[in-house]
Amino acid sequence: MKRRVVISGIGMVTSIGTGREEFWKNLLLGRSGIGPVESFDTSHYSVHKGAEVRQFEPENYVLNLDVTQLGRASQLAIAAARLALVDADVQIGSVDRRRVGVSMGTTSGEPREVERFDDYYSADTLDQFGPEFIRRYPCKAEAMLAGGADSFSRITYAGFARLGAVAPETCQPFDRNRKGMIPGEGAAVLVLETLEQARKRSARIYAEAAGYGLSCDANHMTAGDRQGDGAARAMAEALKDSDTKPDEVSYISAHGTGTPTNDLLETIAVKRVFRESAYGIPISSIKSMLGHAMGAASAIEAGTCALSVFHDLVPPTINLLEPDPDCDLDYVPNHAREHRVEVAMNNAYAFGGNNASLILKKCAASA
Repeated sequence: MKRRVVISGIGMVTSIGTGREEFWKNLLLGRSGIGPVESFDTSHYSVHKGAEVRQFEPENYVLNLDVTQLGRASQLAIAAARLALVDADVQIGSVDRRRVGVSMGTTSGEPREVERFDDYYSADTLDQFGPEFIRRYPCKAEAMLAGGADSFSRITYAGFARLGAVAPETCQPFDRNRKGMIPGEGAAVLVLETLEQARKRSARIYAEAAGYGLSCDANHMTAGDRQGDGAARAMAEALKDSDTKPDEVSYISAHGTGTPTNDLLETIAVKRVFRESAYGIPISSIKSMLGHAMGAASAIEAGTCALSVFHDLVPPTINLLEPDPDCDLDYVPNHAREHRVEVAMNNAYAFGGNNASLILKKCAASA
């Protein structure tokens, strides 16, 4: 038998707010975290917008380590972890740490530290590079909470700009005039525990993690299968793993990057899996507000699904002004919506045809 696992704490550090309450409030209001890039000079790029976390003070969250010895991605991750633990009302000193399983995902890790090394190397000044740097250079962590973190960096920005994937102004998922994604940053951590343990300590339960699906169509280095095969298989596997029928899904958090290809393929894949039911399911892309937070994106979106299940509210897809006739599903344009969310699906796709779908369900008190 599968052990039932629930989400009892949510920690968010995003471009639209830090902490669960501020994040959720601004998400429902449709506020955008996208603006001119401030962390580095973009004058030599043709695009200049990003979704950065502003006014972040790591000292407020990193209490037992020297914050100067940590890269920004690590600072964001620690902040999100601390916020999640506080939200779950868990005192870390009161638990048996040998029984805590933890995992964090990332796309770039600590790219700013790599960039710093490159700057020193290019200037032939490595002799000024102190030994403390090695503690901040990318390495495997021994223990983490469940989530993801990535920081805004030149490496990521340049890569997507070179691909021609960055929109010049903003992110417009599923809009006829969408022009691309917007790079972002952030972190999200979820406290996961068994249903039995959560009930034992009378924890607030946002949602139950009911199942997931993974696939890799290996169609192209950056683009998914034109018929949405890989994405459809991930969604179908998630439904099977969670013992969920297609018409039982109440909400889909789309990968929805705002690129012409991605949004069309995801729409095709949803129709393949849900058939006629697809037209009655609210679907939204919060990347329209937060940009693509890379390794933190799916963690932020999983937290969003948990909050949607808990509050029976669906966040909007903002900047959806002129619907694309080929993307003809219900994308919750521009305004949040009250909606009974019994089952939420979170879709996340990546380069190389890697696809993942997660199912979260409402956890009834009597279940």
